[in-house]
Amino acid sequence: MFHAGVPTANNVSPYTCVSTNSYNTLPHLATDSSRYSKAGLRRFARSIYQWSSSKVDDDGEEIDKSDRQQLQPKFQTLQTEFSKLNFREDMNIKTALAKCNRQPDSFTTLKNFEKVSSHPSSQKRVIVIVNIPEGTGISSILAQVCGGPMERINFYRGRGNRNANVAELYFIFPEHARKFHEYATTTRFFIVNGYALQVEWADRSNSEDLDEFHPQVPSYLAKEILHWGARRCLVFSKAVPSKTIKNTNQLHYPSAKSHFTKGLDISQIRKDLVVFGEILDIGPVISRKVCFSVQFADVRSAVVAKKVCETVGSPLYDQFKDWSLWYGKDPTDLPCIGK
Repeated sequence: MFHAGVPTANNVSPYTCVSTNSYNTLPHLATDSSRYSKAGLRRFARSIYQWSSSKVDDDGEEIDKSDRQQLQPKFQTLQTEFSKLNFREDMNIKTALAKCNRQPDSFTTLKNFEKVSSHPSSQKRVIVIVNIPEGTGISSILAQVCGGPMERINFYRGRGNRNANVAELYFIFPEHARKFHEYATTTRFFIVNGYALQVEWADRSNSEDLDEFHPQVPSYLAKEILHWGARRCLVFSKAVPSKTIKNTNQLHYPSAKSHFTKGLDISQIRKDLVVFGEILDIGPVISRKVCFSVQFADVRSAVVAKKVCETVGSPLYDQFKDWSLWYGKDPTDLPCIGK
């Protein structure tokens, strides 16, 4: 007699005494589905292994050698079934991964991106905001725009037959442009400085550069966006060597000297980076380090600026070699409320 370590058919204690010839009557071998119960196989295999490797059972009686030899082939059978089960699980994982690779997300590959963007029914991705009041800046408008990241933004003052201020928003993905268009036209949430702005799809009536067929994102730029996460915003971050972190729970007035960064001239940074394209805004980023973001009007400008700053020997490499640089989240990459 020995303790099998698994429940019997009557669901009694899991440590019920079972005879050596009761292996074929275990519940986990009753049907094909329960035959490959990993937990049951593991428990039973462990109990047999412990019993066969010891000289006495739990009652202190010496284990007969014939009983040990009788259980040896059954233990080998358990090992075989356990290996089959592991192999099945591995194959299921491989099959699931292969299925994911065969059916990627609509915009995860460059090929699918170009295919979806070139479809006539989903090609519209440029939105025009017309009749913008005087004194309203592009930063105030973008603060209310949502839906998804932008490829580029054009802002014109006194343009067209209407002689009005116009903003053209080039969304990267047509689906995001459609969501923002529905949000701005079906809700009353798109209000800038107290004015409800008019939103239209770009066509010949409101744009001098576009007609009913909006151009798709170029392949080289789509690769930067999809593979490298390129966005209009660049984030610069650098540690402050002289700043000390106080490990105390007491409230105190922060020292102005510890938060002052010498040699940081935002106007000079703007002058150095504006050569790559129009800069819409340079703002601070909440961080324990010195951190700020540069928001370009075009993704291309951010891509070129990042590569130049990271290229050894370039004019800006020495200036930003001590800074960490990455693409930041587009401020317009927000969900549309109510949509």
